[in-house]
Amino acid sequence: LFKDERVWNAVPEMERRDIFKDVQFYLDKKEKEEARVLRKKNIRALAAILAGMPEVTVETTWREGRKLLAENAAFLNDESLQNMDKEDALIVWEEHIRGLEAEEKAEKEAETLREKRQCRKRREAFQQMLDEMYKMGVLNCHSLWRVLYPTFAKDPRFTEMLGQPGSTPLDLFKFYVMNLKERFDCDKRILKAILKEKKFNVEVETAYEEFLKQVQDDTRTADIPVCNLKQCFEALVERAKSKEKDRMKEESRRKKALQDSFTEIFRKLVPPLEPTSTWEQVRPLVCEDPDFQILTEEEDRIGAFNDFIEYLSVSCSHHHHSHGKKKKKTKRLSPRDDAHDRVSRKKKKKEKSTSSDEEFEKKRKRKPEKDASNMSSDAESGEISEGELERKRRRILKELKKQA
Repeated sequence: LFKDERVWNAVPEMERRDIFKDVQFYLDKKEKEEARVLRKKNIRALAAILAGMPEVTVETTWREGRKLLAENAAFLNDESLQNMDKEDALIVWEEHIRGLEAEEKAEKEAETLREKRQCRKRREAFQQMLDEMYKMGVLNCHSLWRVLYPTFAKDPRFTEMLGQPGSTPLDLFKFYVMNLKERFDCDKRILKAILKEKKFNVEVETAYEEFLKQVQDDTRTADIPVCNLKQCFEALVERAKSKEKDRMKEESRRKKALQDSFTEIFRKLVPPLEPTSTWEQVRPLVCEDPDFQILTEEEDRIGAFNDFIEYLSVSCSHHHHSHGKKKKKTKRLSPRDDAHDRVSRKKKKKEKSTSSDEEFEKKRKRKPEKDASNMSSDAESGEISEGELERKRRRILKELKKQA
């Protein structure tokens, strides 16, 4: 190509080869540099085009992306982009998708963080509401959720917490009351120790001011809230009431046992007491009995006597009522059953009459011997018969009634 050129012929062969190699190296280097620059340009241009395509999301595939690029005007007008290496285009696409994924992840994390912050603020607001209720005396360590729920439902700080993740209003309420109980138990132990040191007992009639006077002088009560002081006092009063109630029950039980023992002297009287008997009539008959001194108060004796008379009245009324009842009507039987029943009744009647006759004969044989023995024993002992003794007692009771 260059043999007729003067410049070519002016240079020796060896130098011509070196110059050719140098030019060839320079041209290769230039082409590579231009290709590198063009590649960078295409990468930036394609990345810019993809960034301006909102329809491309993290879920868009490469096949769908190629279709979207084929419809993009900026991509169609750039011939170098259309001739861009497919591998470079795929790399740009992957980097763009990874960028979209990173943005989406960052947005989700930011949203989660905002939601957590909002939930925390709502919990703090509800906690503040519990503090306010505690200071007002509405909430204490013995409060119940079902009792305070109507109050909670009216406050927006409660309704805003509904449905959010994490601790619920009920959980926060339980934790709050649990902490109050722990503090109350600690304060109660301190107050009991102070009262024990001062040898002061809280009774049923103890006033709250007197209780405060005993405990407020101690420095250990400086951090105890007023509501805990009040609740501790009420708990001690309830304990005293319970002890007093148990004591009264025991006293009543003991008194009832004494009355039952005292009532036995009425059961031993002969003739027995009647529902119409009065204490003035009966007292002279029982005052000499050793069991009479079981009850020391006359009022208790009269009460036991009245209870016994009431018991007799009820027993007599039941007795008369049972005798006055009419017999129940028997079930009507069929003729066959009726005949069978008549036969069985006749048989039983015959057996009963036979046994009664035999028993009568035995008694008749024993009676003379018994009468003779009774007469001999009465004659030997010289004692008054029971009938005579009964008549004398009735005569004494009549005289007592006349005197009354």
